[in-house]
Amino acid sequence: ETVAKLEELHQMRESLATSLNGRKAPITEETFQQVCAPAGKALKSWSETAGVKAKQVSLKYRNPNHAPTAEEALLLKEFEKDPQRTLIVRTGTPADPSAPGFQVYRRIRITKDCLHCHGERDARPEYIKTKYPKDLAFGFKPGDLRGMFSVSAP
Repeated sequence: ETVAKLEELHQMRESLATSLNGRKAPITEETFQQVCAPAGKALKSWSETAGVKAKQVSLKYRNPNHAPTAEEALLLKEFEKDPQRTLIVRTGTPADPSAPGFQVYRRIRITKDCLHCHGERDARPEYIKTKYPKDLAFGFKPGDLRGMFSVSAP
C-alpha cells in the first residue's frame, strides 16, 4: 500500500509539472501553490490518515524543513549512485532492523518542466530568490535526483 501511494504521489507531481510545459509567464508563488504544493499536501494528509511518518527530503533543498537526516542523506547517496533505482524498502527502524516497522524511500526525479524553478541559479523566479535566500535547489538537469519521499512506520 505504501509503495503504491508513493507511486501515485510521484505521478501526481510529474503530471502537475507538465502544466509548466511551454510556459512564458513568470513563475510566481501562486504557480508554486498550484503545481508543487499539492503533492506535498497530499503526502502529509495521507501520512496522517495512514499513521505513518512521511516527508520529502533532498540534499539540495530549498526549504530547510526538507533537509535529510544523516540516515536519509546516506540513502540519497545510494539513489545518486544508481540512477535506475527508484525504491528502497527496509524492515525495522534505522537503528534496529529487527524492530517492528518498515521504511520506504521513493526517488523524486527532475523533469524538464521542473527546470523553471530548479534549473540555472540566476534563472530562478524572483519570488524564490527572495523567499529562500539560502536555496540549494538549483542547477539540475532532466533525470537528476531531486530528492526522495521518506516514509516510516513503527
